[in-house]
Amino acid sequence: MAEEVVNSGLDQSQEPVVEAAAATENESDVTTWKKRLAGKDQALTATKKELDEIRLRAEELSKWKSEQEHASMTEIEKAQARIRDLESKAAAAEQTAKDERLAREYPLAYQFMKDTSGLDEVSRAAALENFVRGAASASESVEPNPSPVDPNNARRATAAPVEKPTSKSISDAIKSLGNPFAE
Repeated sequence: MAEEVVNSGLDQSQEPVVEAAAATENESDVTTWKKRLAGKDQALTATKKELDEIRLRAEELSKWKSEQEHASMTEIEKAQARIRDLESKAAAAEQTAKDERLAREYPLAYQFMKDTSGLDEVSRAAALENFVRGAASASESVEPNPSPVDPNNARRATAAPVEKPTSKSISDAIKSLGNPFAE
């Protein structure tokens, strides 16, 4: 029986050592991964800084190049560049005016064209059908059919009540006309 106690004691002492070793390996794996991740983050930060510096240098070079090209241009080339710039501004202003006029005169059509500008032909046709159906159902529910007007027997408007003018209203009307002889 003494042997059984000794053997059972050895078995129990070996198990916790294995678990502790496994836990230590997991912790070291986590630490290793954290160190690797930190190194990757540092490398990414350094690369982003380098990219920002390169972009800044590219912008400076682009600006310098445009200044050099502008300085080396002849007067005719400068005038032609200015003409192109003014023509593009004029075209943009014309397009804006056209859009504003269209929006003012035909607000529903303008809104529909604006909403469906990025769609392909089939999707635009489907959107038009839905728009027309929606507009038709809205007009039926809102506006009842007006009674037809006979062009030979026009409707008569009711006359406004006639008020007798007072002396004050007559003198105000004369004053509003002004004095034709005053200079």
